[in-house]
Amino acid sequence: PDGTPIWLRLTRRGQIFTGSISADGVTFIDDGTIRFGGGGTATRAMPAQVEIGLAVTSHDNNNTATAVFESVRVTAITSADWAHTEIGSLGSYATGTPARFTIQAANRGLQNTRDGLALVYRDVPLLGDLEVTAHITSLTSAGNENLRAGILFRNGFDVGDRMAAFGISLTANNGQRPLLVRRALDDGD
Repeated sequence: PDGTPIWLRLTRRGQIFTGSISADGVTFIDDGTIRFGGGGTATRAMPAQVEIGLAVTSHDNNNTATAVFESVRVTAITSADWAHTEIGSLGSYATGTPARFTIQAANRGLQNTRDGLALVYRDVPLLGDLEVTAHITSLTSAGNENLRAGILFRNGFDVGDRMAAFGISLTANNGQRPLLVRRALDDGD
């Protein structure tokens, strides 16, 4: 799929996170896999308890990006309690329910050791293997910056916490592309 609407899915199986894309929300194609742990100082294991959420960034503090997420599904969930927070940034807005979230923010995005993003997340931390699916139906901005929206697993809400994210990056020059990223160490790259 090239352009919104696009379905995204981020799956956790132990310390392995897989990002997948779909045009119809039924047939998914794996786009990439990242691994946490493995010993040494290169990466630490992602804790069993994680926060999950939907994120958007314009990569420009002066222009906002708006993403619309619809039909959000999370496995292993018995409650529909969601919340909104800002990580390393000020000035965002979020509204909706899992059927349709709209998130608006102007911030620096997932950046090496210090994130800046708006996050809608499950208010109850989740344990174990998880799968989050979301349909991004819109990603727009008044500016001409690098827009990103996607699904995020984090071990907390500090700007440098370990994370795994899968989303789409939309630029005027390069069009749309899937993007799978991780921060394997707290405050690390």
